[in-house]
Formats: sequence, C-alpha cells, structure tokens
Amino acid sequence: MKQIPAAIYRGGTSRALFFHEKDLPGDKGQQDRIILQAMGSGHALQVDGLGGGNPLTSKCAIIGPPSMPEADVDYTFVYPGVESLIADRRGNCGNISSAVGPFSVNEGLVDSKGDQAVVTIHNTNTRAILRATFPVREGRFDPSGDFAIDGAPGKGSRVALEFLGSPDQPLLPTGKVRERLEVPGFPQGVEVSILSPGNLTAFCTMAALGIKGEPATWEKDADIWEKIEAVRGAAAVRLGIVKTLEEARTDSPAVPKIVAVSKPRAYTDLLGRHQTAESHQFTILTAAMGVMHRAIAVTGSVATAAAAVLPGSVVHDHRVGEGSEVILGHPSGRISLTAELEQVDGVWQSRKIALNRTAREIMKGFVFVGE
Repeated sequence: MKQIPAAIYRGGTSRALFFHEKDLPGDKGQQDRIILQAMGSGHALQVDGLGGGNPLTSKCAIIGPPSMPEADVDYTFVYPGVESLIADRRGNCGNISSAVGPFSVNEGLVDSKGDQAVVTIHNTNTRAILRATFPVREGRFDPSGDFAIDGAPGKGSRVALEFLGSPDQPLLPTGKVRERLEVPGFPQGVEVSILSPGNLTAFCTMAALGIKGEPATWEKDADIWEKIEAVRGAAAVRLGIVKTLEEARTDSPAVPKIVAVSKPRAYTDLLGRHQTAESHQFTILTAAMGVMHRAIAVTGSVATAAAAVLPGSVVHDHRVGEGSEVILGHPSGRISLTAELEQVDGVWQSRKIALNRTAREIMKGFVFVGE
C-alpha cells in the first residue's frame, strides 16, 4: 500500500479530504483513481475509505501554489461519487472553499501574522477568485468562537468568504434572465433562470414541479427527484455541458446545480424548528449529486443570492424583500448573504457575493491506497 499525506476538514456543512498538490501525481486520471479509492467510492457506506456515505461528506480538495498573480493558492475541487466511480471536476464547493484558507495557513502555504488572516484563493474549476478572512492564533487558524450556522453542529470562529466578480464570467451564461426549457414530462416546458456565480445553477419554481408539504417529506419522494433531475439535465444540455439527459446523470452529476424556489412560508425544518414566513425572503430546495441537499451548497447559495437581486429572474419574482442582503430558507434553517451586481455596457455582472461560514480541522495523517 502507498501512503499519501492528507487531512480532513469540515467547511460549513460539508467535509472533505484535503491533499497537497505536490503529494499527488500530475495526471488527473491518476489523481481521480487515488481519490476514489481513498474515499471508498463505489459502496453506499464508503466503508473501505474516508467518505461518509453521503455527498455532503464525500468531497475532496487539492491545494497548491497559485497559478494567478493575484492569488495565494490554487484550489481544485473534486466531487467523488458515493456509489458511483465518478470524480466530477466541473464545479466548485463553497462550503469546502471556506476551509481552504484555514488549511493553507495551517500547512504553511500562506504566512500569517497577527490575529487575522486574509487568503486569496483561485478556484481552478470555475476560474473564480475568492477571499477568505478568519482569525488566527500563534500562526494557525483559530477555530474557536461563538458563531453558528444552520446545518452544522456547535459554534466556531467566523470565516468570511467573498466570491469576487470577474469580467470574464458573465452573470447570465445564456444571455437570458429567464427562458423556457423543453423537459420530458412537462408538455409546456419549465421556465428557468440560469446564473453562473459560484457554480452554474438553474432555477425553477416549486410550483412548476408540484412540490408541496414539509421538508421532512421531500427527501424520500422519488417523484420530486426525478423531476428535479429532468430539469437539471435539460439545463445541462442547454448549456452545452452534455448532449443528452442521460449524459447529465452519468457524466456531469454535480453541474449545473438545480434550485427550486417558492415564496416564503412557515415550515418545520429538519431539526424540528419552526421557521416563520417572516424569518426568510423565499424558500428553496436543491439537490446534491441526485439526492436532497439537507441545506444548500454554498456555491448554490451564491448563485441564488445573485438571482434574488437580479430583476426579472425566477428567484427575484418569488422574493419578499429588497436590497443587497438576501435571506433564504432551506430544509435545515436559513442562510444570509449579501449580493452586489452591476451592469457593464448593458451586461449584468457580479461585483461581490459574501457570506459567513465556520470550519474546523478534524484529522491530519496519511491515507493508504493501492499501488
């Protein structure tokens, strides 16, 4: 067996296996084979690896020297399948992005002096620039604090994460604020908005998919997930990521993201707490690798915040409220972001989208894989 240095970090509501780029082979195919084996992919429980048997706890980050002058580190996100032997590199994970800065400081990739670190991160998957600001103590990330986020236990220090806009990344990849997609099972099609910040994300309404009831009933409702996957697949075809709906399932299960939205309403979240209609501006439901996301992916929330302040989008039309602060309700509670957009020569762009997360180093050592 071969041993490879690795660490496990929680970032937001997700968990990932972190590698130094220098400790992996340069060939991406070889990297993916190591990652899938290290995670135990191909088995529902990932019992022979470090994955947690759920898409939220089966993620990977590769950190290396920056390839852009404005960045401190390069960060590549890899999304291993749980039961499938797929390693998807098409998108980013915002939750795991919040742990990249702490990992980079702890591993000595970024020098930190004083009581606060600012790490500029280049996500190679999306070519996005992120900025993480967090407390440090004696040159290491300080995880202690009293800040809490829905979907993760306990409290910790605040990791402020900003997704910085780029002129090279138009807000609307198809050039349209909303459009109608042809989707099997929907004779009239489904109206969507598709945005790019964070990750490519398609938005539709819960009403269009017939989604009703409480979050606790959604997870096991196969009909909901077949409909959501059908819309996601149609969006993947529209974006030119794949040619067919089946290829969207097998070749690009993580991108684009898919979010269904409704006007704010009272509901009981998955932790048994009552969320009032006044506590959030709209309600969402999204998927993670084909199953219900019990909260929302940070990159999905970044796109959602952008859509919420974009006039005419599906999300904007279901939002109760205005201004740059966006509060959305998800199955496990709420999340708040700020979103700033601008028009340049008549084209919408993202200026900055920001949110707060927590992170924690869980383990550091070696993972053993076959030669």
